[in-house]
Amino acid sequence: MVRQLRRDTLMNSEFKAVGGHWAAVSVDAAGDGQVAMHVGVSVAGYEEFGEADLDLSLWAGDRQLEAIRRPGAGELIFVETKAITAIGQFAFANPENSALSVAQVTLLGESVVYDVSNGDTEPPLVA
Repeated sequence: MVRQLRRDTLMNSEFKAVGGHWAAVSVDAAGDGQVAMHVGVSVAGYEEFGEADLDLSLWAGDRQLEAIRRPGAGELIFVETKAITAIGQFAFANPENSALSVAQVTLLGESVVYDVSNGDTEPPLVA
């Protein structure tokens, strides 16, 4: 599967502490009734948590959007440079292409909220 990523950065939010880790969210694409996002989590090793320990919820205004894709077993992506980042990819139904408001990451039973209401519902994309 070829994914288009934001031109400016892989993460378009600040890192926040959640579940004993640092995490950030990014809106990868929005439009055509869907929103694709990913969550990046800084980890020390490859087995600190699994797909069932990571969740993402997304709201447009006060309406929670339906998740249509979450990482399944073995679908966390790990990127290693000087540090290791676990990446979970998510998709949400947004049939009215409503403006996004907040995203909530839950990791190991702890949650944190990100403001995604910057009006960037159609981010610049690169192939």
